[in-house]
Amino acid sequence: QEMHSFSSDNASEAVNIIIDKTNLFPSANLSFNFTEKSLARISYGLTINRPEFREIAPFAFYDFEMKKLVRGNPELENAKISNFDLRYEYYPSPSETFVLGVFYKNFDKPIETIEINSGSGKDYTFQNALGAKNYGAEIEIRKSLQSLAKKDNFLRYLKDFMLVANASFIKSEIKLDTAKFYSAEAKRPMQGQSPYIVNLGLYYQDNDHGLMVSLLYNVIGKRIVVVGLDTPDVYEMPRNVLDLTITKDLGKNLQIKAGVQDILNQHVVEKQFVKYTDTKAATVNRQQSTLDYKPGSLYSLGVVVNFNR
Repeated sequence: QEMHSFSSDNASEAVNIIIDKTNLFPSANLSFNFTEKSLARISYGLTINRPEFREIAPFAFYDFEMKKLVRGNPELENAKISNFDLRYEYYPSPSETFVLGVFYKNFDKPIETIEINSGSGKDYTFQNALGAKNYGAEIEIRKSLQSLAKKDNFLRYLKDFMLVANASFIKSEIKLDTAKFYSAEAKRPMQGQSPYIVNLGLYYQDNDHGLMVSLLYNVIGKRIVVVGLDTPDVYEMPRNVLDLTITKDLGKNLQIKAGVQDILNQHVVEKQFVKYTDTKAATVNRQQSTLDYKPGSLYSLGVVVNFNR
């Protein structure tokens, strides 16, 4: 990875960044089949996270979404991740899945977004932390309701539905130099890592009438979006996201598709959690919002014409 530029402080000073290293990235996967439908799997893999060009650029650029100046850091190094996974997988039918797993990830010099002082206020930049580790559990379920077609009650009308769910619960811990950061704690969650992630999906498919409907739900736990050096870390708060898509065949070659993204349109909120001692020697805990807005819902309507049918 090479980038050739000039210093923002001195336009005649060349900055040449060359990250040239040879690494081996081993991986291994061992599985044991209990039956034709179930198995256990253990795997290991070493991966790498290279900085993007904007992250190593020796100048600042304006981010219109964050409304901040973002400064590159030419001293960034590659980050390596060791990944360990243990999973149990069960497939009751070709369209159904049940997976339960645990995982562990060890990070060497992970790259994080941090907030720094500047003449105009606060800017963002990037730096390598000393190390980090993530571990947790995940579950994935795909369940078809086709078997309900045999029922002689109202449940038989649910035969065209399918349920999909996956959830991850993660414990994240990063090592850092406490002298450089606002927090006096030597460990904190990794920037960008949520403690939980939940996705749910309900799908309906009626082939006889050419109708498909999907309803998707997502929520993530509170996560650090920006690490504070001399100010508290900035957290993105959880919000519920719901999407709906409807597709209907109109004849042999015509299809109409409608959808709504982010139906609930909940606020995007970023907060700092401040702890200090007041003039009466009492401990005060305060929450303060640094960003609060509604992203809006997106409505779409489209027509697809297929000339190959």
